[in-house]
Amino acid sequence: SVGNFSKAKSLAYAPTSPLSNIISKIGFSALVATGGSIAHVREGFYKSFDLAISVAIPFIVIIWIGGTNLVLFVLGSAWAGIIPLLKTLVVVSALNTSILSLSGMTFNALNKPQHYFKLNIVSLVSTALFLPYLVITHGTTGAALSLLITALIVNMYALILIHHTIAPTWKRIIESTSIVIVATL
Repeated sequence: SVGNFSKAKSLAYAPTSPLSNIISKIGFSALVATGGSIAHVREGFYKSFDLAISVAIPFIVIIWIGGTNLVLFVLGSAWAGIIPLLKTLVVVSALNTSILSLSGMTFNALNKPQHYFKLNIVSLVSTALFLPYLVITHGTTGAALSLLITALIVNMYALILIHHTIAPTWKRIIESTSIVIVATL
């Protein structure tokens, strides 16, 4: 039902939404102060990425491993229907916080808002393609899957644009992600 979807979405975004807002506001201001230096913006991107994944990855693990018990204990059995939605939407939230929000901050700091506009267009087109069909065929689960597919597409495109804009060292990003995953498990 729509109520389950709304509750699952609000829970999935609860830990990362404030972080995304902070990164966008403070990070953008800090990166603008770098005077458009790609090296400084790249370093700011790394630090913001590390912060974002240090919240997003543990939350994914918590929800995927203990989400069922957590929902049943905190909300009760009446909300058991949100569990699969929550598990899907927490991945969407993590992707959007760890990559998409950082890309917007990065592009704006380098005076390249057209890149973020492209990401919004891709998101709109992807949502328009997948959402109607998946909702009709799979209901609220289809809506969550549509958001996941859209997040995967948009965030992959964001990584391509980030690569062309600030040329981050992917080894550094993989190392940071691996450290957080190992520390979480």
